[in-house]
Amino acid sequence: MVHICIEGNIGSGKSYFISKFAKEIRTQLGLNIITLSEPVDIWQDFHGTNMLEAMYSDPLKYAYQFQNLALSTKIDQLLKPQNQHVLVERSIMAQKKIFIPLLFKENKISVLEKDLLDHMIDNVLKMRQLNPTIYIYLKTSIVTAKRRIDFRARTEERQVSTEYLYDIDDRYNQWLDPNKMENLIIVDNDHDHLNIQDLIDSLRLKLALFQDD
Repeated sequence: MVHICIEGNIGSGKSYFISKFAKEIRTQLGLNIITLSEPVDIWQDFHGTNMLEAMYSDPLKYAYQFQNLALSTKIDQLLKPQNQHVLVERSIMAQKKIFIPLLFKENKISVLEKDLLDHMIDNVLKMRQLNPTIYIYLKTSIVTAKRRIDFRARTEERQVSTEYLYDIDDRYNQWLDPNKMENLIIVDNDHDHLNIQDLIDSLRLKLALFQDD
């Protein structure tokens, strides 16, 4: 089965891109693909607590708890589809490569908490179903990302700083390096109008190399 993962900064346009791109994949590639967006609704109301708001408001108290929640909900989300192609918003690996190191760098999680999260992620990624076939990285300028964040006006994101967006961007650029990853497509998503046909053609070539069945 095909597991395509859309990566990108906060405000890079992942959700909109997924809804638009899924239609083209179904039409042009003939894949009956389903979409899995980040389960923000669960994060915003986990047994009556807005964990996303809590994490941004008091990261020293809630950052580790939120990362556990994000990991468990992502696992649940990815294990439900059986024998289905999936187009997913952010991978589990993004937690390990982007968000956990940033929290540790900012002293918002301890060494032990970082090691525990990394250990859990390493173990769950032994399951083949949880690993993407193809990564698509939506490369977006910080100016554009900040504009999109302000436009959607998600309450929890009021505390997202420009510096934090730059830190995420730096981590993504270190991780998703086309010189190191062959199953990677990079998309300039600074503009509202993408050349979808070029992207479909690139995806078709990647799938020919990496699709198992």
